[in-house]
Amino acid sequence: MVDYDSAVHALKTGIAVVLASLLSICDPIYSFTATGGWAVVTVIVLSQRTVGATMLKFTERTLGTAAAAAAASICGLAVDRYLPDFWQPLAVASLLFVVTVYCIYRADTGSWTYAYTMTALTFNFLLLLCYRQPELAVHAARLLMIVIGGLTTLLVSVAPPQLTAHEKARAVLSESFEDAARAIRTVGAAVVSGRQLHRLSRVELAPAALDDEIHVAYRQVVLARTTIDEATKAAPWEAWLQPRRVDWARHKELGKRLRRTIYDVMSIDGFLRVDQPRHSPPSEAFRRTLAPRLLAATERMAAVLATFATAVKTLDDVEADRVAASAGLEAMDQSLALLRKGLREYVAAVSPEVAQVADSPPLQSQEAAAAAEDGATSVYPFATSVAVVRLLLNVGDGIGSVATAMRELHASRRPSSDVREARRRTLQAIAARRHPTTTAMV
Repeated sequence: MVDYDSAVHALKTGIAVVLASLLSICDPIYSFTATGGWAVVTVIVLSQRTVGATMLKFTERTLGTAAAAAAASICGLAVDRYLPDFWQPLAVASLLFVVTVYCIYRADTGSWTYAYTMTALTFNFLLLLCYRQPELAVHAARLLMIVIGGLTTLLVSVAPPQLTAHEKARAVLSESFEDAARAIRTVGAAVVSGRQLHRLSRVELAPAALDDEIHVAYRQVVLARTTIDEATKAAPWEAWLQPRRVDWARHKELGKRLRRTIYDVMSIDGFLRVDQPRHSPPSEAFRRTLAPRLLAATERMAAVLATFATAVKTLDDVEADRVAASAGLEAMDQSLALLRKGLREYVAAVSPEVAQVADSPPLQSQEAAAAAEDGATSVYPFATSVAVVRLLLNVGDGIGSVATAMRELHASRRPSSDVREARRRTLQAIAARRHPTTTAMV
């Protein structure tokens, strides 16, 4: 199956290469023919999938190349004309060392990584050329071809069909929410069923032969980090293509909070993959007090994330309070409260000695380890159940944090007066949930 974005990117790069090489192909002037390859090289280097990424790289390339070309030309001519022959090699080597150290350090520690990298590359290359070939016309022609290649790449990227970074960021965020919802729903069903999953080492060897939906889902959420970071970095350069101002730093924060939430799902998945020679299915107490509430809670949490997946795409048309209401956050909070109550009932249903062992360090006495839980021969199912429920409660808290980030994201798109009003309503809602009687009296 052909990937649409890759196909469009490849075709546009090919078109830009042909357009940038026309001067060398059609113009008989030697200067253009000799330096025309720089335009083609620039197209290959600058061509990115999205308009914003191309504009960002074009800006960095142009600034870095222009600054380096001017500095290298001045330094090279000055060394050649004004220094004695004995000092020229030392001066050139010193300039190469100083500029390289500075640019590479800034590239590693700053945000304009590519600009500083191109500055170091261009300065070093042109300084050596200017030192041996001080003709300014050749270097000016080379710089001109680089600019022509960059402009050609930019124009072809903007031409339809457009691949934009802001659409990419929202699409990847939406897919991450869907993957997280699937992982939570699947891990809940696996815990309740008592099924022990395969170890990841076996999954990597034979992924097609093993049922590994949980691992695949949360792995996609974690791996989406690079794509989200790159898309949110390039999206501000497409402001002229977006109908309203967007705070892309908040989109990046939304992805970060979702990844923090999914780490608890990964921990639950780890419990289900441990080799357990004494593994036993969930006890009767677990099935009675925790299983239905755990399934309900995971289903509510998955529903919230699935709604957020849609809200990310349609955020322009959805009010902040409608997002929270449609996501069913109140229903999720209620299910989590029932799960906490079920956990207390579950702990009360087992032996106090077992409960004490579950909260103790891993080193356990033989007598405590032999304590029975509704006929089970191992204390491990109890400890695992308690740990899994606590991790699921952490997942619920994480989703609440994601919901807060979603409200802030939507509020940032309103006028300042609307932002203040939205914050006031949010604070009132929080106060109403914590102190309903006092709020009603007020």
